[in-house]
Amino acid sequence: MTDFTSRQIADGALGEIILIGSISFESRSLALAEAVGPASLARWICLKNRDIEMSVEQIERRANEIAAEAGIALEIEETTRRDPLSVADAIRRILEAIGETSRPIVVDVSAMTHETALMVVAGVSELAPSWSDLRYAYNAAGQYGGNDRDSSQRWLSRGIQCVRSVVGYSGLWSPGDKATLVALPGFDLERVRRIVDEIEPDRVIVGVARPSQPEHEWMYARNHEVARSITAARDGVVFEYGALDPIDAARQVAKALEGVDHNVIIAPLNTKVSTIAVGMLALANSDWQVCYAPALVYNIHYSKHSECFQAFGHDELVASIAPFARASTRIDIAAVDRLFVAGED
Repeated sequence: MTDFTSRQIADGALGEIILIGSISFESRSLALAEAVGPASLARWICLKNRDIEMSVEQIERRANEIAAEAGIALEIEETTRRDPLSVADAIRRILEAIGETSRPIVVDVSAMTHETALMVVAGVSELAPSWSDLRYAYNAAGQYGGNDRDSSQRWLSRGIQCVRSVVGYSGLWSPGDKATLVALPGFDLERVRRIVDEIEPDRVIVGVARPSQPEHEWMYARNHEVARSITAARDGVVFEYGALDPIDAARQVAKALEGVDHNVIIAPLNTKVSTIAVGMLALANSDWQVCYAPALVYNIHYSKHSECFQAFGHDELVASIAPFARASTRIDIAAVDRLFVAGED
C-alpha cells in the first residue's frame, strides 16, 4: 500500500492510467481524476446510479470537462441501486470492455457504495485475473460532517431499505444453525443497529477502527460506546483494527472468527480500504456471507475530499490476505445437490 499526495499523482506517480470510478454527489468522486491530470488519463469509465435522490449534474458536468481536457470521452455505465444485479452487469461490461491491456488500471473506490466496491473486487477476481497492474485508490476524507461542530449532528445516512447479501458473496447458509454477525461500523451507526435487528444473530462481533487522524478520535470513542451496547445483549466481543490498514483489517476479522463453524455474516461499513480487504477475505473463505443495507437517505454534506490518496494492488493484497484463509468444514448442500443432479457419486 502506498500513500500519495495530489502533487505526486499530478507528477505521474500512477502512470498513464485507465480509471474506473463513479459519478456521485461527493466531491471525492472527482478528486483522483482531477489529480491525475490530462496527460495521464488514457480512459475513464464511471458507474452512475440513475435513481440517486440528489442531483449529480454539477459533478457530471465537471467530469466531462476533465475528460475533454484529456482528449477522451467520459464513458458512463448507468445502474440502479434498487437492483444489485444491474450493478454487477455494469461492472462485467466495464471489465469486458477494457479487455487485455498493458496500461495500469486504477479503480477509484472513494465515492462508490460499499456494495459496489465489493462487487468490483469480486468481478476483478473472477473476470480479470490476468491484469497484473490493477490498483484500488482511495481519497481519504479531509473532513467529516460538513460544518457541524457537534459530533452528534454528523451523519452519513438514515434508514435502510433492506438487508441483502452482496452479489458474489452469498456464502453458505444452514437454516437452524447459529449465526455470528461481524459488523465494522463507520459513520452510519443506525445502519449497524438496523442490520442487527433484521438479522437477529446469536452473536455479534464489532470491529472498531482506530482513527488514522487525531481529528477523528470522536468517532472512535462513539463507535466503542455503540459497540459495547450492541454486543452486551448478544454474547458479543469488540476488537480493533487500523482504519486505513487493509491487511490489519483482514487479520483482525479472521482472528475474531477463529473457531466459528456456523453461519457467518459480515457487514463492512467503515472505510473502503477495510471494506475491500474484508471482501477479499470473504472470497478466500467462501462460506462467509457479506451483507449490505442500502440507506434511505444520504447526507450530501457528510464529507469533503483531501489531498491525500492511498493505492494498493489487487494481486498484492490478495497474496497478503491468503494466509488468513481457512479450510471450511461445512457442507455446501447446493453443491451436493448439483452432484446428484449431474448423476455423479
